[in-house]
Amino acid sequence: MIAFVLVSIILAFAIQKYLLANALKNVYYHSWPSKNLIEPGEPFDIVSEVHNDKWLPVLYVALMDKLPQGAKIHGASEETQEPKRFYMLPYQKIRIRTPVTIDKRGRHQLAGGMLYGGDFFGLSTSMLWKNIWGEIVVIPRRIENPSLDMLLGGFLGDISVRRFIMPDPVLTVGVREYTGREPQKDISWIHSVRAGELLVKQYDHTLEMAVTVILNLETAEGSSIEVMEQCYSITRNICEELEQKKIKYSFLTNVVAVGAIGRANDLRDGLGSRHLGAILECLGRGAYLWHGDFEGLLGKALGRAEQGRHHIIVTPSSSHGQEAAIHRLRVISGAEAAVITPEGLSLTTNYIGEAAS
Repeated sequence: MIAFVLVSIILAFAIQKYLLANALKNVYYHSWPSKNLIEPGEPFDIVSEVHNDKWLPVLYVALMDKLPQGAKIHGASEETQEPKRFYMLPYQKIRIRTPVTIDKRGRHQLAGGMLYGGDFFGLSTSMLWKNIWGEIVVIPRRIENPSLDMLLGGFLGDISVRRFIMPDPVLTVGVREYTGREPQKDISWIHSVRAGELLVKQYDHTLEMAVTVILNLETAEGSSIEVMEQCYSITRNICEELEQKKIKYSFLTNVVAVGAIGRANDLRDGLGSRHLGAILECLGRGAYLWHGDFEGLLGKALGRAEQGRHHIIVTPSSSHGQEAAIHRLRVISGAEAAVITPEGLSLTTNYIGEAAS
């Protein structure tokens, strides 16, 4: 009887040692966000999945997800985060959702989590760190500003009405450079005098509204982060307003979009949730860096300034030194080019904006 008890104890210790040594063997962990593009402060879930891919049970598992920088558990303070503890049967898969919020605009990366495995009481454990690649992009906040609403309402309203008050079935949509092949009667002498070169009228049977939204940060040197955040938010308001009014629009910017794939800073004409979503993602990824100056950005817009295309330019400060290029945009396109700055909208310094990561 004593021998049986001793053998049982030795066997139990051997099994315990084996289970502890192999507690996390063939145990796999993965996590991902329930949403990739979110509003500041919008709750979303970090979904964690643990899979025991072996024929033995795991008597004790504890999971501690590492939250993205600036993230907080929804409805609780960050200090209250506790490991998730559970028991796993052979070949069992467990999925856990952790509701979190992020107030800070920018690109935030998932960092993975720590797995602990051990005996039933968790007195002896082994530890395994799991790296995970994933990201969440927090888009800029909307600005509630009557001046911006009035400006956009008047600007877009005027060009919308202008589309329907031209009764002639053949419409003059603007001007373009004279190539020498056009008849002299098509030369627009008024526009030619303004531009200092020969320009000819361009005709079309239809007049479809199009807007290019230009976001510049190059002149932000010396400006506060808050002013740059305001520029991001103003641009969001503009694009959403164009989307609501069903006006096709393109997007051009010199900001550095961290982690963006493809040409996120140069999006051609479009409408719809995918087009707007791509722009909002670029704005969310935007850092306080830029490639190329304001002059080069306007030069790119000039190269695409088709007749009848309007331009809305968002910049941190007034366009000193760029008035000639903006005037040329107006002349070549035969349309308006509006310049919007946070100072021009009298945005308060207590605007709620956060730095990009």
